[in-house]
Amino acid sequence: MQVAVRLCDPLKEYAGCPSRISVDSCRTVSDVVDALDVRYPGVSRRILDDQDRVRRYVNVFLNGEMIEVPLKEALVRDGDEVYIIQSVAGG
Repeated sequence: MQVAVRLCDPLKEYAGCPSRISVDSCRTVSDVVDALDVRYPGVSRRILDDQDRVRRYVNVFLNGEMIEVPLKEALVRDGDEVYIIQSVAGG
């Protein structure tokens, strides 16, 4: 089972990875983030806070829909796409 992951540019640059990554054997979006962190250590700390909740300036989407539940409850299937985007502020 493969899940495609797309990272926004700041996360991609931090992790030193391509903007599109495939991960295997994930059951939840939380597993996807864990798999990313194994490949690119430290990237999960840019996505999750100390309580393993999505940081307030990060949005996570599953197949184009923003995830509103804890990542451990968001199930993934073969062929799903996860998008991880950091909000940009400024003026």
